[in-house]
Amino acid sequence: MEKITPERLAELKASNVPHATIADITINKPPIVEGITEHFERYLAHYAAPKKDDAGENRSGQPCIACDATSSFTWGLVHGAGHCTRCGWPATLYHFITDKEGKEVACLRGVLLWAHPDEIEFAKPEGKN
Repeated sequence: MEKITPERLAELKASNVPHATIADITINKPPIVEGITEHFERYLAHYAAPKKDDAGENRSGQPCIACDATSSFTWGLVHGAGHCTRCGWPATLYHFITDKEGKEVACLRGVLLWAHPDEIEFAKPEGKN
């Protein structure tokens, strides 16, 4: 497995990866659900938009945003979350959408979204500042 390096993370952050929106996860027009759209948009901002093909459609196999491997998601220890089997980039397949107070307002299952590079940081070794 090739691991993500700090250099690769810096490249991804500099590449201005677009954030996911409701339009990225719907088949037709985005649903208009009174009072819930803002919660979806706030939640989806933590994820990268799916990679697109030449026609502007989501690419098949849901390629990893970090290494471009397709069909590479594997479950992790956290419910609904996992990572790329090739590079370890985090992803979520079950989404629990909450309001600003933390109350669940929707659950979206079966939509693979890769974490946006803005959400990823390397941990500093203990005792180092």
